[in-house]
Amino acid sequence: MERATFENELNRLTARISTLPAAQRASLLKLLEETKTRHAKIRAAADQARNAIDDWRLYQKYLAFDQEASLREFRDGKEREEG
Repeated sequence: MERATFENELNRLTARISTLPAAQRASLLKLLEETKTRHAKIRAAADQARNAIDDWRLYQKYLAFDQEASLREFRDGKEREEG
C-alpha cells in the first residue's frame, strides 16, 4: 500500500472512530496508534533492507571489477615474460 493511501485510510478511520462513544473510542484509538507504530517499523526495516541490497550490489560490482583488473594484470605479466 502506498504511503498516501495508508495515511488516507488512517485519517478516515480516525474520523470514524471519533464518532463512537468514549468507551469504544479509547481502545480503538490505542489500536490505531499501534498500527501506525508498526507500519513505521515495517517501513524502516524495508528501507534498511533496500539499502543493504544496494550496498551488496555495489560490492559485487567492485569484486567483478577487481577480478577483471587482476586477470588483466596477470595476462600482461605473462605476455611480458613470454615476449
